[in-house]
Amino acid sequence: MNEIEISPVTRVEGSGKVTIFMDDDGNVKDAHFSVTDVRGFEKFLEGCALEDMPRFTARICGVCPVAHHLASVKACEDLLGVEPPESAVKVRELWLHLHHIHSHTAHLFALAAPDFLLKDAPPAERNIFKLATVDKDSAKKIVELRKFGQEGSRIIAGIAIHPTAGIIGGMANYFTEEKRSELKELGKNAIEISEEFVELYKKITAELSAAGMLEDGEIETNYMGLTNNGTHEIYEGDLKVADKGGDSFEFGSQDYLKHIAEGTLDYSFAKAPYLKEKTRREGIIRVGPLARLNISGRLGTPKAEEHFKAFKNEFGFTQKTMLYNLARMIETLHSVERSFELLEDGEIVMEEGEVGKRISDVPQFREGAGIGVIEAPRGTLIHHYATDKEGFITDMNSIVATTFNNPGIDESVKEVARKIFLDNKSLEPDEKLLNRIETTIRAYDPCLSCSAHNLRLVSEVRIEIVRN
Repeated sequence: MNEIEISPVTRVEGSGKVTIFMDDDGNVKDAHFSVTDVRGFEKFLEGCALEDMPRFTARICGVCPVAHHLASVKACEDLLGVEPPESAVKVRELWLHLHHIHSHTAHLFALAAPDFLLKDAPPAERNIFKLATVDKDSAKKIVELRKFGQEGSRIIAGIAIHPTAGIIGGMANYFTEEKRSELKELGKNAIEISEEFVELYKKITAELSAAGMLEDGEIETNYMGLTNNGTHEIYEGDLKVADKGGDSFEFGSQDYLKHIAEGTLDYSFAKAPYLKEKTRREGIIRVGPLARLNISGRLGTPKAEEHFKAFKNEFGFTQKTMLYNLARMIETLHSVERSFELLEDGEIVMEEGEVGKRISDVPQFREGAGIGVIEAPRGTLIHHYATDKEGFITDMNSIVATTFNNPGIDESVKEVARKIFLDNKSLEPDEKLLNRIETTIRAYDPCLSCSAHNLRLVSEVRIEIVRN
């Protein structure tokens, strides 16, 4: 068979490639999406002190460090039986929503938008810099919206990347009235800008539909995300799984091992999770913005709720991969609104000296296991730790959102490749055709370095750890 390779896949975080296998008649026999990064966090963090895990695991990713940091803090608290004060929990939720705003906005405009707004431009010009020259006003609004998320994270944590402000039992610093005022001013236009861009992505979605591209990468899978009594949730709640028919069941995050297994792939450094009660193909679980909208009954903030209802009325429970982008923009509006709800909560302010609002008592370290689950921008994120009696890590596992989506991305690549080459058998695969495959991958907003936690072909990989 002939092979067509797209390497590297562009405008994604991390390193990946696509390999398409063709027969002599020009039919797609198979296709794979491969994560080519090698990572070993689970292994080299063995022996780490539990209290250090939140700041070390934040280094897993420079794009989503807040997500890993907070999942890690929750895993540590679960292991030690620590219940942080409600005020600290609300600050963490605010922080996570700001992180979603920054991450979603970066993807929607720097990575995804050039595919739709600059589709006729040459590849070298299909980027955020060209977009800024085409529409300077929108570019300024994009920067302002993303700044609310990223600078907001800095205001809360002191630094925006690789934070350390979340600690076992609460927060390391205080969320003051001054910080609240600064955040409100920073985001004063954020709701209006978000609504404007929701309308833009509705228009993009309609154009994709008219061009017959809204079905690109459409596959039937299960979906999973956190909910809180049916309401969209990103920090706390139960995990809800909906199958391809929309039937669903829920379970506590501490029970994830009863329902989720992890397979490996011989062509990728990313693992392949699936539902234990199904086959690996039938058990594929997709996560992220589209999954969260599919499994939720409501968003819970007024303006986002209107767009959510319109989305549900038009698409229902949907398997259309290309709708990830519209779902992501609706979620951005929701996170902006929820951020302002939390900013109006009087309990969130922690003036210096209010120790009880900032942090709870921390017990002695002990032998045990702990699980922390949150919704990262790209989807469900699980951290699972085990310690010895002195509180040092004996085992660590993490399942990140792109790991969950990895098998789904693989199937979406196969579907869109077959569709493209079936319609264009007489044509050589040019850049525009192959870019449709990349566009489908980008809909998931994959974070490939996050997902690369499996050491495949162990005989070919050697990691040497030297401790001084």
